[in-house]
Amino acid sequence: MFNFDRHPMRCSIPVHKACGAIVLVSALFSGSAQAAVPACNATLLPTLSVPVETVLSNAVLKTTAGVEYCEVSGVIGPAPSQIGFAVGLPTTNWNGRFLMSGDGGFDGSIGLPAGRIAQGYAAANSDSGHKTPPANDASWAYNNRVAEIDYGYRAAEMTTRIAKGIIQSFYRQRIDYSYFEGCSTGGRQALMAAQRDPEAFDGIVGGAPAFDLTGLAVEQNWSLRQFLPNQGSPGPGTITPAQARALNAAVLNKCDALDGVKDGLISNPLACTFKAAEQSCSAGADPATCLSNAQVQAVQNAYDGPRTSWGSPLYPGKPLGSEAGWPLWLLPPLNFQGGFTFSFMNYLFFANDPGPAPGYNWFDFNFDTDPQQAYVMAPILNSDNPDLSAFRKHGGKFILYHGWGDGLITARRTVEYYEAVLDHDHSRPKTEKTIRLFLVPGMDHCGGGGLQTWDRLAPLVQWVENGAAPDHILASQSLPGNTVRTRPLCPYPQEARWNGTGSTDVAANFECAMPKKDKKDKKDKEHDVD
Repeated sequence: MFNFDRHPMRCSIPVHKACGAIVLVSALFSGSAQAAVPACNATLLPTLSVPVETVLSNAVLKTTAGVEYCEVSGVIGPAPSQIGFAVGLPTTNWNGRFLMSGDGGFDGSIGLPAGRIAQGYAAANSDSGHKTPPANDASWAYNNRVAEIDYGYRAAEMTTRIAKGIIQSFYRQRIDYSYFEGCSTGGRQALMAAQRDPEAFDGIVGGAPAFDLTGLAVEQNWSLRQFLPNQGSPGPGTITPAQARALNAAVLNKCDALDGVKDGLISNPLACTFKAAEQSCSAGADPATCLSNAQVQAVQNAYDGPRTSWGSPLYPGKPLGSEAGWPLWLLPPLNFQGGFTFSFMNYLFFANDPGPAPGYNWFDFNFDTDPQQAYVMAPILNSDNPDLSAFRKHGGKFILYHGWGDGLITARRTVEYYEAVLDHDHSRPKTEKTIRLFLVPGMDHCGGGGLQTWDRLAPLVQWVENGAAPDHILASQSLPGNTVRTRPLCPYPQEARWNGTGSTDVAANFECAMPKKDKKDKKDKEHDVD
């Protein structure tokens, strides 16, 4: 294994022939002015420094948003690993930065961030070690521990290191700063990088992280079974999209104004006390939008999250205010998340993969005995270690974010992780020098709805390169009539509070402040020590 950063090049072990080759090339680098880049064709490949187990296959000149870049692609071994990757190298406007782009779902394809390349970033991405199967099919992992490890962490780690070598030998100069940006699976990879490879990046931004992936699979199995109780078919508890929208409206009606402003956004769902029974069908109610007794129970179970038969919680449930996204993530017909969860149970959850039905049926999952069966796969797939001390020692900065309206991965679990980091550090100031959590009112999974619009990377760059830690992030929301609302996103546990004057659609009329009735006051005082 070898490691690059913006400091003098070095290897993480004394002898590695691939690393040695890269160090030899890097010794020729001097100054910060960009040298003339070589031609982007097959003649380029032999000049790029990569380990012997990496095979470069192509170099093609491409254009995005009027910016020309060289795309180098290849495969990382050794066999049986087959990690496909690509690196995008701006030919005229490289800003000296490297960006590793995170992935989504089971991945299986390579997608370079064209917008970031247009901004001047040299960027990389991998397929996580396998090619795209049919929709959300994880059969590539069946009895294949190498593929599982590549998906869990190795593909991102190796692509990062190979890409750095390619970038520095292409431009013949060192990388100034290295960044990671990802959401969902990319958010899991972001936390994995900070925990497993703490010197790889100067700054990391991770959103809606599936960092407790085995726990998430348990929760999704539970939630899907509330609305698909008959071996994956609808039953008495199944609700319709119209009922989900009406439920969301009822939650907003009760919870929206708790922050002092009625604006269609819930700043802190944890402060709301809504129960599914409040949407029960009463005399004269419209049965198309209210809930039957069976539906009330199913909805409340989704809010509460999976439990053992004796009531012990296994994972947090869906947050209040996420109901608008349930038609996409939870309700029939079976869609993205249904396929993802069922396939995960068949091929990625257990130490010994049960394989496809009829060998295994996701509905057979036992919430009393099966969660602990993830003991082998959890260390491979999960990035839930709260110890970020090595990343802090490197000087790394991390912006973690999650939408409160996320109907797929609950933000409640991300809050739990951040609280675990605080507990480990025993100091909020210490934690906030390295990582800050921003919870986004109304936003669904990685985007969609609420205050979803802001540049995820720009605040991180300011923090890393200029020391400007984000005390807020300016976000916006599109409203009917082509108007735009702006609002500050605040570092947890602070919330945006209206100052009582001016438009509630203008960020300048808000400030970040602690919740007026924060149940964590005592815990925060314990954390607020240097």
